[in-house]
Amino acid sequence: MLTHTPILLEPTGETSPYVFGFSEHRHPLESVFDIHYELEVGVVMQGVMHRFWENTQRTLSAGDIWMTNVWEPHGFRLAEVPCKVAVFLLRPELLAALHLGVGPETNWFHLFALPPEARPTTSAPYKRILQQQLEFMTLNERGDATPPDDHATHSYLVLLQLLQHLKNNVNGSIPFETETIHTISPALQLVFKGHHIVTELEGARACRMSTSTFRRKFKQTMGVTFARFALHHRLKSAALALQGPSSIDEVAREFGFFDTSHFYRVFKKVFKKTPVAYRTHLANLPAAENMKV
Repeated sequence: MLTHTPILLEPTGETSPYVFGFSEHRHPLESVFDIHYELEVGVVMQGVMHRFWENTQRTLSAGDIWMTNVWEPHGFRLAEVPCKVAVFLLRPELLAALHLGVGPETNWFHLFALPPEARPTTSAPYKRILQQQLEFMTLNERGDATPPDDHATHSYLVLLQLLQHLKNNVNGSIPFETETIHTISPALQLVFKGHHIVTELEGARACRMSTSTFRRKFKQTMGVTFARFALHHRLKSAALALQGPSSIDEVAREFGFFDTSHFYRVFKKVFKKTPVAYRTHLANLPAAENMKV
């Protein structure tokens, strides 16, 4: 089951292309903000919530969906409880390998790279279908004789249908896939394997490209610049480290922020709290809300 506060979710494992789960909020919470490597698709099943992106806010009710891109700052605040949601966290590798039907491969990243206000939404008829599918999965989650593999198959089929529906509802055409995530994989691994600053030049060299070609291909594939990608990875890693005993200065230095005041500024811009306030928030969370996937 998903944590009540997605701020504590950890990246999915290398062998797990996506994570699916339900989260039910029975009591109001303060606004929660997060960033993560995984793409996110969520569905409101009950209640009302406000979803936030950097320059956009939407109010969602039953049947509405939201999407977030790789390392995109986002958050939510509950407007009506109880509020129940279903969430898919997708590793970009899953979308890179996804090919539905015949014809050229779809650039699925395009759906997530659109500005939040331009991303597709669910139609009224499909909302009802989606609600029924998710409610059925909720009943299975409560415990029956259905094998776990069947749950996984069902959630994957629902995900594929949802992506196809969103593709059909996007304004304008979706470009065909011309680049894959494998092209820039060496740069991704360079970011993931350490806590230090990784420059665009280093990423380009790892992929054996010129800086201009790398810059274009990375943004085209991931929907975000390499500099932003690398910075947000370090910020998320630092946020997770704040759950431990290290001091704020130690965490900042460990993840390449040698100017503590700069660390405070960029951290607050993403998480809407200073590192000190964020650590206090984590310490005050009820035990049930510290659960991970």
